[in-house]
Amino acid sequence: MINNTKLVSRALLLMVAILTVTPVSAVCPDGQIGIGYEGSTPVVVANNCGIIDQKNAGDSSICGVYPSGSTVLCNAGGQVPGSAQMPDASDWGTCSGTNDSSCSGIGIHYCCALCCIGIWILKYDFLACLG
Repeated sequence: MINNTKLVSRALLLMVAILTVTPVSAVCPDGQIGIGYEGSTPVVVANNCGIIDQKNAGDSSICGVYPSGSTVLCNAGGQVPGSAQMPDASDWGTCSGTNDSSCSGIGIHYCCALCCIGIWILKYDFLACLG
């Protein structure tokens, strides 16, 4: 079992990094991550266009587990991201649609906000953000 203090520290570090890096281009509102495609390959990006995680070539589903450990869970028949968890165990939810192409070669289709408290509801395969 991972120490909760370490998880909170990692989540805060990721949030601070996203909030304090001078953005090349803000793809989502401050403090959010973007989910989209680089060509036909799904990617999760920080607000400054830096790639957090990227699926392997040939895997075109934006939903599911990514190679570095991110997980994007989808609603609406498995096509629309509703929440995500990053490799550092930070939880992101309340994903909303967007259409941003300001990252060179990356189209962002969803923005997700950091959850203050996230609880994975495995029975229903989604993340609930509490606060």
